[in-house]
Amino acid sequence: MLDTIRTFVENHTHQPLDAIDELTPGASARQYFRVHLREQTFIVSHTQDKTTFDDFLDIQKYLDAIHIPVPQVFAYDENQHLILQSDAGNQPLTKVVQEDGVESERIKRLYIQAVEMIAQMQFSQSPAPSAAFTRAFDTSKFWFEWDVHLQKYVINGFAEKVFTEPDLNRLRRFYGEIIRHLASQPRYFCHRDFQSSNLMVTADDRLLIVDFQDARLGLAQYDLVSLIEDVYVPLPAALKIELIDHYLKKVAQLTGKPVEKASFMMYYDLTLIQRKLHDAGSFARAYLDLGKPQFLPYIPQCLHTVIHTMKGDRLNAALGCLHR
Repeated sequence: MLDTIRTFVENHTHQPLDAIDELTPGASARQYFRVHLREQTFIVSHTQDKTTFDDFLDIQKYLDAIHIPVPQVFAYDENQHLILQSDAGNQPLTKVVQEDGVESERIKRLYIQAVEMIAQMQFSQSPAPSAAFTRAFDTSKFWFEWDVHLQKYVINGFAEKVFTEPDLNRLRRFYGEIIRHLASQPRYFCHRDFQSSNLMVTADDRLLIVDFQDARLGLAQYDLVSLIEDVYVPLPAALKIELIDHYLKKVAQLTGKPVEKASFMMYYDLTLIQRKLHDAGSFARAYLDLGKPQFLPYIPQCLHTVIHTMKGDRLNAALGCLHR
């Protein structure tokens, strides 16, 4: 692979490649490499999956058209599924929070910038078509996530023999109630994994979004939940509230219509439950299939969030609405 990357980069840059560093792709099966050419660096991504390759190029073009900061694409190889793109640096928001502390004013400014980007993605439109608008978080997608993530990796894999058959039936019915309600709501552009590790902080303290190839239509709350309830960066409760309020204010500015907060927060909680069940499955998969034990502690953390949210007053109101 390294020889293939070297040939690909040198053919497109017409410069000798000095070094290649393989980067850690987190829980992803995709590969990323930093390539060094004299005083300049680029990122090369590689995937075995043609759909993922095509979707990255398609959605990068769309986001760039609506002025969302994303890496620039300089060249790609359709046969090898390689993409040469600008280097977003070594500073994901996760790392910056660890260095500065979650209470710092700088971190607050960065998170406010992030929630404004969510609103901008949702309420900006480009005439250019995008694959993101051909797929959605609908009932079938939510059940797919149950089968592939929760059932396979958490229930049958990570927590084998923990659940009884009546437990599973109750959990499945509960999940079904939630997703039927979520799938009936209006849909907007959704990054799908809008968390701190996918937000790069540039030298001038601007955010740049990566890992957007799985974007689709989804609930207004989905990316907000991914950001604010990120397992990698636990935020103080007061900051969470401030960020949600700022998002609602930004949406009102963009649309000219106020957002009813109580209803918004009801669906926020339902989205949080669905998202954290999905996350638990993703972390279990990273451990069981990819051999990455560093993700094990996040599984009970996700499930604890689900249990805590299930006890909330807003959720009780939401479930009452479902039963009615």
